Amino acid sequence: MPHLSRDNIDLILNFVNKYHELYEKDQITEEQLNKISKVLDNFEDYPYSELQEKLNEFFNQS
Repeated sequence: MPHLSRDNIDLILNFVNKYHELYEKDQITEEQLNKISKVLDNFEDYPYSELQEKLNEFFNQS
């Protein structure tokens, strides 16, 4: 497993917390939260542009 910098860990935790807040406010579904969490759990597997694209997809779905 690649080494995570403190900045990366903080960034991922921020994302997870913010997406969880959206879920609690019923602004995203549980399915979306789970998909987002999976992407964030594996963020190092994606180039930045692909990661950004994947996260944007969640909010462009109807």
